[in-house]
Amino acid sequence: MVVASPIVADGVLYAGAKNGKFYALDARSGALKWTFTADAPITSSAAIADGICYFTTNANTVYALKTSDGSLAWKKVTGPDLPFDAMAGFHMSQDWDYWTSSPLALGNRIYVGSGDGKVYALDTKSGDVVWSYATTGRVRSSPASDGHTIFAGSFDGEMVALDVHSGKPRWTFHTLGTPVFPAGSIQSSPAVKDGLVFFGARDFNLYALDAGTGRDVWHQSVKNSWVPSTPAVADGRIYVGSADGRALFAFESKTGKQLWTTPLDNLIFSSPVIAGDGVYIATLGGTVFGVKAASGQVFSYTLTQDRVLSTPWIENAILYFGDNDGFIYAFGSGPKKFPGG
Repeated sequence: MVVASPIVADGVLYAGAKNGKFYALDARSGALKWTFTADAPITSSAAIADGICYFTTNANTVYALKTSDGSLAWKKVTGPDLPFDAMAGFHMSQDWDYWTSSPLALGNRIYVGSGDGKVYALDTKSGDVVWSYATTGRVRSSPASDGHTIFAGSFDGEMVALDVHSGKPRWTFHTLGTPVFPAGSIQSSPAVKDGLVFFGARDFNLYALDAGTGRDVWHQSVKNSWVPSTPAVADGRIYVGSADGRALFAFESKTGKQLWTTPLDNLIFSSPVIAGDGVYIATLGGTVFGVKAASGQVFSYTLTQDRVLSTPWIENAILYFGDNDGFIYAFGSGPKKFPGG
């Protein structure tokens, strides 16, 4: 199973799989360049910087590999997972905990969340901890930054803004929560644009916070559905998928006004990506849809035989994504149906 999102850098595709292997493939041909076997399933996307590939595993280990040959530069083991109940009282911890946090490479540090509830800043050369900040829930959200502040969400429903150098909190914001999902857990990773921090939560809301103060600028209910999807923002619009709502939404980024809704074929945990005038998103129905950014009209689709939790990566007009059938796919544009593995 490949639930992590692939990334492409310098003609090489990097992706981890739930069999614990990390792969480097030629992006054009799919030919294997090298593999690395980690200590646990890999459900985080990678970050590439200065010849090093960073990712995390389900054992809360952060790996740094040399992109040239996949050899180990260093690894850092963080703490064990904190308890988690996706639906209060139903003890469904593993059913909906799909990914680990993906590292953010910034300067001489990487920033990453852990199931032990902490956000870490690690030295890129050694993996040593520069600072850490503790929440009370698993941190599966992937950190984002405006260059001065690190933003990350936690399963305890807290979005934190941390000083990039010291890790000291600038502000914290707690989601509203619901009776069934009182914590309002955040699995969505934040998107930072035009002084706002956008993210979804399990309390059925999409939030826009002031990046400097944490003030709730607006929030919108998204069809009484979890919003695990990470928003994509461009040209004054924000795009996000909903789980049970089974739809892709577009809002005005400044006001939260809903612009359009496009119903799709199944639950959405994948995040949208923008390319040209299109928005692409995958569903648990095994389909990757392309919709027009302005109107939400579906103009292309790619159909597989299994669920897609991976977020697509688009490079040189090729669409790459991982599938629960264990394959990584590369498709060109236009409607396509693939029989699967």
